[in-house]
Amino acid sequence: MRNSLLGKLILFFVGTILFASCGKENGSDSRVDGLKPIYVKPENIHNIVVKKLDGNYSIPNDAEVKLHGTLLFVTDNGEGFYLWDNSNPRTPTAKLRFDVPGVDNLSLAYETGPSGEALVSFKNYDDLVKIELLTNGNDKYAGAKLFRRYIGYYQNFEVPTVPVTTGYWECYDASKGILVAWKKAVISKPLCFQ
Repeated sequence: MRNSLLGKLILFFVGTILFASCGKENGSDSRVDGLKPIYVKPENIHNIVVKKLDGNYSIPNDAEVKLHGTLLFVTDNGEGFYLWDNSNPRTPTAKLRFDVPGVDNLSLAYETGPSGEALVSFKNYDDLVKIELLTNGNDKYAGAKLFRRYIGYYQNFEVPTVPVTTGYWECYDASKGILVAWKKAVISKPLCFQ
């Protein structure tokens, strides 16, 4: 009986320590570097917005960059990506911004369509989307339009887990929408840490 009680006490203390180190803290007293969840409302998960840019943008420090010929794609933490004209690598120019929930750098690709269209394909949550780049006279990047959507192409879409082994992050709150990515940010009084 004594060994049984001692074993239960040890198990209780070990469990308490593990829970405290991987669970919630009473909160930090200040602002700290950490991760912030990026949410999308379910009704907006498949919306894509394309914006024409004037070229006066800088690449964020935590962005992922992918080069396809003279096109430079810069992803923005699961929220979208930029298309840059890299014809002159000394002065690349931002041309289009795509607001796309759930996009990732691995799914971005450039191809020529069946009739010679310039197509950009990417992940939009669980769909594969192909967008045709539109031209207008000398402007090769006048805009874009939907070419084709493959619904449910990524059937095994997994909600992104916190990509840290130690540090702080804002706790996930399902009432705010669908979690599509984590973004580095300065966060205030974080409750979640590991």
